[in-house]
Amino acid sequence: MIKKTIKDLSINCQNILGWKSNKKILVIESDDWGSIRMPSKKAYSNLLNNGIAVDKCPYNSNDSLENTDDLNALFETFSSIKDSEGNSLKLTANSILANPDFEKIKANNFEKYYYEDFVSTYQRVNGNTDTYELIKQGLDQGVYIPQLHGREHLQVNEWLNILREGDKEALLAFDNELFGYPTQRYRDSKMHLLTALHIRNPEEEKFAIQSIRESANLFEQFFGFKSESFIAPRYIWNDVIEKELANVGVKYIQGKIVQSIPNENSLKSKIHLFGSKNKYDQIYLNRNVFFEPTQNPRFPWMKDALNRIDISFRWGKPAIISMHRLNFMGGLNEKNRTDNLLALKDLINKVQKKYPDVIFMSTNELGKLINNEK
Repeated sequence: MIKKTIKDLSINCQNILGWKSNKKILVIESDDWGSIRMPSKKAYSNLLNNGIAVDKCPYNSNDSLENTDDLNALFETFSSIKDSEGNSLKLTANSILANPDFEKIKANNFEKYYYEDFVSTYQRVNGNTDTYELIKQGLDQGVYIPQLHGREHLQVNEWLNILREGDKEALLAFDNELFGYPTQRYRDSKMHLLTALHIRNPEEEKFAIQSIRESANLFEQFFGFKSESFIAPRYIWNDVIEKELANVGVKYIQGKIVQSIPNENSLKSKIHLFGSKNKYDQIYLNRNVFFEPTQNPRFPWMKDALNRIDISFRWGKPAIISMHRLNFMGGLNEKNRTDNLLALKDLINKVQKKYPDVIFMSTNELGKLINNEK
């Protein structure tokens, strides 16, 4: 009881200050679209049989490159749910625009990084670009709204260092076209391989700036418009990144209430009030609801999410729900996709029953609303 009281007090405090609205707005932000993650069931079995505990990581067990089955199931569910204004439920699909080109990297003895755009990854992994064509249909229907998540979901410099050192687990994962894997080094290091913008020195800063520029260009090339918002992998970024994001047209920064700012040896925290602006006139949009059933099946996600939504609406805040891609993927485990889409539909139905006037928005639409009211 005491723990619940303290938790509720904390959630309330995080929602009290900052921009407010009389409207009950619901946004779903989903990270990692376009990233390869676990390439196949065969790769999963190879790694597991060689002693890499991929079965202990929900991402490695369930998250794989999206395919047409995933998207068709997603679009069917989202288009079947309408808000009080007739809008379909919308997925802000935070997208990774490139993946490592494993073949070229290996051919150059891990000395230089090469990447392929995500549509080329669809072609190589899925055997066609039908997924990309379906994404464009979802965009036209207004249910799938791509936004920028970065060029790759990977701290490239650290990864190449580990590979050059000859780390056996890293090399085995590499040979199976995987870069996110659980190892002792992975757990003990202050550097998480998936923190693409964990910048420690001038060389990595230069690399990160280039990656932002190239990801923005790729985004516009494949989606036909500039991304207005951005979410940093694992919520780690610094002022240099914000400046470069402003240069490529990003107006809204997704995240949690606490930003992790990297330096050479550690991370420091910075709090952002909802709707506050930085010196580049970018607006911070904080996630305040989390619905991630695949991350921990034993956690009461439904109860927690409904409580957080109640609190956000009580204080005039949008309910911004974090629900990563892994919850929607069925390529490795079809039940994972089916169960979570049903759970999400149940969550939204419960919200609409209690708040019939709730309206659905994408992240960039919410950002525009805040900008227009300031």
